[in-house]
This record gives sequence, C-alpha cells and structure tokens, in this order.
Amino acid sequence: MLRTAAVAAVAAAWAGAAAALTVTETPDAGSSLDTAFVLPAGTIAIEGTIENTSISDVDLYRFSLIAPTRLTLRMLFLGADANLLLFNGLGQGLAANDDHGVRSGCDLPTGLATRDSCLSVDLAAGEYFLGAGDNNTAAFATAADAVLGPDFFSNDDGILPRPTPETLALLGNEDGERFLNNEGAYRIEFSAPVSSVPLPAGAWLLLSGLGVLRLAARGGA
Repeated sequence: MLRTAAVAAVAAAWAGAAAALTVTETPDAGSSLDTAFVLPAGTIAIEGTIENTSISDVDLYRFSLIAPTRLTLRMLFLGADANLLLFNGLGQGLAANDDHGVRSGCDLPTGLATRDSCLSVDLAAGEYFLGAGDNNTAAFATAADAVLGPDFFSNDDGILPRPTPETLALLGNEDGERFLNNEGAYRIEFSAPVSSVPLPAGAWLLLSGLGVLRLAARGGA
C-alpha cells in the first residue's frame, strides 16, 4: 500500500511538470520580483491584459528551466506596441525587444505584426523573469527611479552579451509611472514548456523510499 502511494505521488509530480498549459493572467501579474506571477509547470502560453490606468500596468512573470534551452518568446498585442524584457533569477536584464525585426535574434518572426515582439535566447537551467508591456516598458533599479526615471534596461536594448549589473526593483515606463500605457489583450507564446521545476520538496525522499521498498521486496522473494 505504501509503495503504491509513493509511486502515484512521484508519477503525479512528473505528470504535472509535463502538462502543456495556456495560463490566464488571473489575478493581475505584479511588476516587482516579489509580486511576479509564478507560472505553473508546463506553461507554453500566457493570455493577459495591459490596462490603461493612472500608473503603469506592466506584467512580470517568473519561470524556471531544468535544462539548457534556446527559448523563443513571441508576444502578440492587438492594437498596441508589444514589448518583452527578459531577466535572470536576480532580476538582471538579459534581453529585450520592441519590434520583432530589430535586435531580437528571433528564430520565429513569421505570423507577427510589425509592432509585436519576439526574442530567441540561449538560456542555462535556472530561474528567470519575463516582463510584458507596451512600447514604454522599462526596468528600474529602485522604486524611486520608476517615478523619476531614467530607466536602466529598456525595450530597445536587444540581447545583451552579459547581464546588466543592476538588480530589478520593478517594471514601469521610460517616462516614469505617470505615463499612460496603451491597453489591450496580449498573448505570449513559448517555443518550449517553461517553469519545468525539479521534483517538489520531499519527492526525493519518496524516490529513496521506493528504492528501499524494492530492495526489501527482492530480499523477501
């Protein structure tokens, strides 16, 4: 009975990581490292909304990769100018794109409007953050910078040879939080499932337990 339960638990953990999901941005994704929307395992697309409010509505997502991956990210934003910013696990800028034909390194430019965004980046295993917004999107080192500017990492920076030295505090606009965003629905597509995290805490104990049970079974045979 114990062995059956352990097998089922481990199988469920792997199945959850393998499922392909389209995630809806609910609730609204935050704009700082500690309020980022955590993508579930197997995410291949996000459907979200940029709202035109008195402060910047920009969305930050958190995900992981368990193996080195050349990841292509496409952002389609009907009626507006999409922008993508990619950060490492420390929140340091890695790559950004405004219009997909410029400095994007994108492997999949087809099917995108002129102002949609696309990035293709070779990434090591680890944790990452993805920022989504309109043409004014930028990342700031401090909350004060987001109000006053200037930005340290913006939508036109392209793919960087090394991460930016600054650490992301939050996403905002190049003109500061006072600038109004374009608004509308967007869709972000991934060329490979992201947020494929290692086995959850305790799963390795289950695997170890299975090994003990297997040895015990052999001993009793």
